Order: sequence, then C-alpha cells, then structure tokens
Amino acid sequence: MTTKNRTKARKSSVDVIAKLSTDEKGEPHNQIHADGGLLTGAALVGGAKLIYEVGKDLYVRLKKGKRVFCQVIDSCYHAAQKQHRVRIRIASAYLHGIYIESISSEAIKHSSIQIFSIHIPPKISMSNVPQLPITFPVHLSPSDSLDFEISFPEITDLVSTKNEGLQLIFRYVLLDKLGDQEESIETIRLRWS
Repeated sequence: MTTKNRTKARKSSVDVIAKLSTDEKGEPHNQIHADGGLLTGAALVGGAKLIYEVGKDLYVRLKKGKRVFCQVIDSCYHAAQKQHRVRIRIASAYLHGIYIESISSEAIKHSSIQIFSIHIPPKISMSNVPQLPITFPVHLSPSDSLDFEISFPEITDLVSTKNEGLQLIFRYVLLDKLGDQEESIETIRLRWS
C-alpha cells in the first residue's frame, strides 16, 4: 500500500468515526444508528452490565469447579399430608458422565425422604406431574439434566423453621476419576403455606 493510499484509508476511517459521533448537523451525540433502529448509549451500558453480571455469576460457579448444578424449580407445603415438596433440576456441567449417588439433608431422617423422577410438561401444576420412584445411583450424561421431586414430612426443628429452609446434599462420582464421592450442597427455601 502506498503512502497516498494509507493516508486516504486513514481519512476514510476518521470520516466514519466522525459520522458515528455527530448528527446530521455535525453536533455530537451519544446514539448509534443501526439498521434503521436506534440504540442509545444507556441501552448499551445497561445491556453490557447485564451480560457482565450473568457472566460473573457463571464464572464464580464454574471457577469453584462445580460439576453438578441444582436449580430449585418449586417449593410448596401440603397441609393435608403435613408434607413439604421440593421440585429440583440437577444438571451436569462436566465433560464426562456423572452418577448421582444420593440426595440427603441433615435436617431430615433419611428414611422419611421420598424422591421421584419427574417429567415436567409445560404449564402443569406440581400435583399433576407424572412421578416414578427413584433408585440411586442415577446416571447423568455430559450436559444432561434430570428433574426430581423430593417429599418429606413437615420440618419442625427450630433451626430449619427459623432459617425457613434447609440444605440438600447431593453426593456424586465422576466416571473419569477414582476416589471418594464428591458433594454439592444447595440451600432450599421451604414453604409452610
């Protein structure tokens, strides 16, 4: 590229920047026009902030080395049966397969927990979901997820009722590693109404 062509290219890019940063009258503005739409500087900043916050949350979770994620879908209380029900989704964030070995809580006797595998059709209430009793271990393929409903008798101990919840412990093994089970602990808010 000759010196004359380089100068021409620089002048052309300076003209583009000037057009982006000024309106038709040559006045400066903080708006970018794209495809007939109008995108303000505030919208760009707001969108960037949202992307940053979501990315930060994912980074923190992945940095911890979490291989299993728990998503709390619903928590309700059935007064007639004096029973709590929690619907959760467990998802694998690992390159290899995982086996979920158990789900437990220190606030609940192991024998009183009932765990069902569920298929959740869209817009179906928690009481109308098809349920199958689960037996552990449960296999999760890479990037797979499973939905569970966990039922247990009403929690009455003072620590759980004061905190309005409890912690569920998910124990799992990785198919590409030898050694002890790993665990993920998730806090679950309980409902009493």
